[in-house]
Amino acid sequence: MFTRPDSTFDLPPETVGYVLRDEAGPLHRIAKMIPSGSSVLDVGAGSGLLPRVLHAMNREVVIDGVEPNEHAAAIAAPHYRHLYQSRAEDLPQPLPNRYDFVVLADVIEHVADPLAFLRRLTDGLPRETRIVIDTPNVAFGAVRLALLKGRFDYVDSGILERTHLRFFTLSTLEQLIAELGMNVESLYLLQRDLLKTEMPLHHIQTDGRLMLRLLRDELASTYQFLFVLTREDVATERRTFGERLTPGEYLRWRLARVKTRLR
Repeated sequence: MFTRPDSTFDLPPETVGYVLRDEAGPLHRIAKMIPSGSSVLDVGAGSGLLPRVLHAMNREVVIDGVEPNEHAAAIAAPHYRHLYQSRAEDLPQPLPNRYDFVVLADVIEHVADPLAFLRRLTDGLPRETRIVIDTPNVAFGAVRLALLKGRFDYVDSGILERTHLRFFTLSTLEQLIAELGMNVESLYLLQRDLLKTEMPLHHIQTDGRLMLRLLRDELASTYQFLFVLTREDVATERRTFGERLTPGEYLRWRLARVKTRLR
């Protein structure tokens, strides 16, 4: 129940193309922000998707990876200069190389103590190194609605992925970053249509007025948060990407379901 099957690391060939088309996907946004000539440490490398996306975007970078899963590390290794098969917590400190970006894509939710983990990882990094973190939003509307019905169903990938140890909202992430002593250079709200995720709503009979209230809440449509952190004093850039369910689309969906039941 709480382990991820190795088979979920076996990505189909079309995955890179999907990421390139998905402007609200975290790896799409991360790859776009990293310029050619950068040095990158990809923590939680998985199957090596980030370097493949960077290559497809014609970004010429030097990239190392860290991945604890033996099966995933074997798939990922050809795509990195160095691939460390270990937990990030076990890397030597300070890190053996200088990096412009340290990327933690869907990582901190897997760590028992994210603050201690981030403090150790960032200690001794050059001031100009950017820390890129993305993590799911447990206050996504579909999760809220499922909880109202007493459901919290683990899945192989997504917000409720079965190996997640920590769950975050925007306010808890901001508190974590403040305690880390870093500043937010960029905050991306990566949004999804509530009807088009791994948490289907067709089994949830919910009050229409409640759903319309949710749709007015920007954070209820935010599936993931993406932060770029720096030690520099900067003003935060906040941007939103993705396909958000509108009240009109929801009402049409609800009407179609009613018609189907009446047939």
